[in-house]
Amino acid sequence: MAGETYVAARAWWDAVARHYQGESVEFGTAVPPESLRLPRALFDSVSDNLIRNALAKRAGQPAIR
Repeated sequence: MAGETYVAARAWWDAVARHYQGESVEFGTAVPPESLRLPRALFDSVSDNLIRNALAKRAGQPAIR
């Protein structure tokens, strides 16, 4: 994608985990290759949508982890 910012996958994963700290969201240890880079805006948007949907579902079904 033109103009897209790419970031190291490991750094992105760590940042997302920090962002959701305190919301009872558990992140497994990710160890992608150092060279793996991903489009930040796309991954931020998708991950936020998926996590927010899961949190909303958990509000009605507390057993969801």
